[in-house]
Amino acid sequence: MGILRNHRQQNVMYRLAAVTLVAGGLVISGAAAAFGAATISVSVASGLSQGQIVALTGSGLAKSAPGYVVECNDAPQEPTVFIGSPFNQAMSVGCSAPSLKHLVFTMADGSLSATFAVLEGRKLGPPCGIHPVVAGCPHIDSVGKRPRADAQNYPCPPTPAQLAAGVTCSLVFFDTAQERVSTPIAF
Repeated sequence: MGILRNHRQQNVMYRLAAVTLVAGGLVISGAAAAFGAATISVSVASGLSQGQIVALTGSGLAKSAPGYVVECNDAPQEPTVFIGSPFNQAMSVGCSAPSLKHLVFTMADGSLSATFAVLEGRKLGPPCGIHPVVAGCPHIDSVGKRPRADAQNYPCPPTPAQLAAGVTCSLVFFDTAQERVSTPIAF
């Protein structure tokens, strides 16, 4: 019975977080342009391995804004998928899925302090679908292919050809104020 109650409480928390994101997005969505040069940094940026937990700090972000940290392959011209409310933006198929379990809020002064478990592998993206996310995956991405099939071409670490072309992976913070700030990482 206790396990069932904990599961119900967790579901209620996820729903409240989703409502907060939607409400926060409606209130904050026009505010992103008003903020200066936002930055984030990571405690360990190279020599990373699967599941390693890193600390992120940020400044210059929207004040008290809900958002997510995701990991992305940064290949240029990468296909995208549109993620609906509360994000309402296109994300690269080589990004991990935002999860209600990893919802973070910026502080009242626009700073950020969070942790993230680094992912490594071919199945990093797409940023939608079966994970506990608010938005589902569209049937096709921006180049007309299935997002899950395209995502395997954009792993972290990048493929040898991508590395030779200067492609990196990054941890990216994005929020309902439509901010997107990143910092590079390496394996």
